[in-house]
Amino acid sequence: MEEFVYDARETRNRYNRDISALMNQFGVYTEAELVSGYVMEWKKRDTTRKSTFEQTTQVVRAVKQMQNTYRKHFANIGGPEERASKSTLEAKAAAWYYVTYHPHERSQMTSSESNMLFSFPWVVYDILCDI
Repeated sequence: MEEFVYDARETRNRYNRDISALMNQFGVYTEAELVSGYVMEWKKRDTTRKSTFEQTTQVVRAVKQMQNTYRKHFANIGGPEERASKSTLEAKAAAWYYVTYHPHERSQMTSSESNMLFSFPWVVYDILCDI
């Protein structure tokens, strides 16, 4: 796992910036609302007067697209032709979880970096659940 921690930190920071940008773009208050698609209250309504359903559909589509991008990054370990072993994928997923939830890692983040965002490792939920 240790060999993946540095990359996991960098990737987590990019992911958190992307999540924050989507929250601002769509006017969603919390990360949980954004990634689940269940928005309780919008900060701002879309100026094109889209229905709540249409706005929610846009949010879900944008989050899924972003998560797919990070899943592709996760799978890219050696090279495009190289397929990683299950133990390598599990180690990388563990590193993603570690940099998100471990108290030592959270204490090293600045307040703007942490922003209490927790969804990063769950991009690879299937691998995390297998561990």
